[in-house]
Amino acid sequence: MTSMSRRRAGALSLILAILLMSGCVSQQTRLTSVLSNTDAPTATAETDTGTTPEPVATDEPLVEMLIPSITGAAKQSDGLGMVILDPETHYFSTYLRFTELRVYEHENGVFLDGVCINSYFEPLYGKAKIVFFDENGVEYGYGDIHTADGGTVLASGRSLIYAEILTEVDVQLMDFVIIQVESYAPKS
Repeated sequence: MTSMSRRRAGALSLILAILLMSGCVSQQTRLTSVLSNTDAPTATAETDTGTTPEPVATDEPLVEMLIPSITGAAKQSDGLGMVILDPETHYFSTYLRFTELRVYEHENGVFLDGVCINSYFEPLYGKAKIVFFDENGVEYGYGDIHTADGGTVLASGRSLIYAEILTEVDVQLMDFVIIQVESYAPKS
């Protein structure tokens, strides 16, 4: 099984679990408990000699509790059936993956080259940027991410991406994050 198949199987399992929890199935739950006022067992001479005491029946009543089923508003889902928990970040965090990222200096500038993989079946419209920071969290550079043709629409599948990094220091070995500037979504 390929990693993509495993990822899809995991995603389908997550969808099924969320649908079951979101009110698609209605069921009354009953908890039953036996209450007893008997003391906890203590060691006696009989238990020390190897004989086992016989259990004693009690006349305590059963207590039943009814717990209402969990209900709620149905969640919206995308074109692949994934539940949209946060419309602002759903497509960015679920379907976009940035790989093969390379930060380098060329002449008097710093640049990023890489690949963005859009696993959604439609192009996604939005904007992202890369931000560099040091070990103390201080920002030292950033750049807007564009596709190879200079746009921001990420086609389904692989898209070559680049960014010109605005910085006054060498950021090549610094940590960075890619953040969403405008929400990604299919054009609908």
